[in-house]
Amino acid sequence: MADFVPGSHILFVCNGGIVRSPMAAAVFGAWQSGRMQADAPELAGAGAGASAAGQWGMVNFARNFDLSQRRSRYIGEPGVYSSTTFIIGMDADIVATVRGYSQVDSERLFVLNPPRGVLDPVGSLTLDAYQDSFTQIYNGVTKLIEKLGLNR
Repeated sequence: MADFVPGSHILFVCNGGIVRSPMAAAVFGAWQSGRMQADAPELAGAGAGASAAGQWGMVNFARNFDLSQRRSRYIGEPGVYSSTTFIIGMDADIVATVRGYSQVDSERLFVLNPPRGVLDPVGSLTLDAYQDSFTQIYNGVTKLIEKLGLNR
């Protein structure tokens, strides 16, 4: 695993960059608020992205995170990531896709909430799916913080 140094870039990636990665970036950003240990977390999608999804409003704890300013970019665009970016995929399929891009250092590529990642709630659009996904994201960000040594 590559060493995390202050000011490192964190990029959360999911399929479209509109549901799971915005929430993960918001949870990570809320944790790091005031700590100044990383650049503001960003998000990207393996497909075309849009603004952060409003479906999170139906999940109690998710309402505490502001997604209004989070905008996704396509992971394949130049400048979205560099060789020093820590890329956090929402599931193993996303990690496998991202591994194929140039400049991706496998020591800086992780699945959030390993080994399976985070459930994509869009498949069912149920409250239970969103609640499960939020819990997996929250727990995954907590594990990521520990893995990167940021909780010291």
